[in-house]
Amino acid sequence: MNNNERKHHTRSMAQKQEFSSLTDSEHKVRRGSSQSYIEQQQIRMDDQGENKQAQMDIQQSNKMMLLMQQLLANKICF
Repeated sequence: MNNNERKHHTRSMAQKQEFSSLTDSEHKVRRGSSQSYIEQQQIRMDDQGENKQAQMDIQQSNKMMLLMQQLLANKICF
């Protein structure tokens, strides 16, 4: 087990112990915030996906412009 794995394992065990010591009402609060965290992560992932798609669209447009410039240059040369 490397150092990062040990840290993750230790953190995971501490979180399990902390969670097991909570009351039922505290569990509900934690679950609610956990759900909120999951939703925030999903929004962040969606935003990243949209950004990636926009970057791909820009790259595609740039490729098309380059090809059109090359075609125009070839037509002028002939």
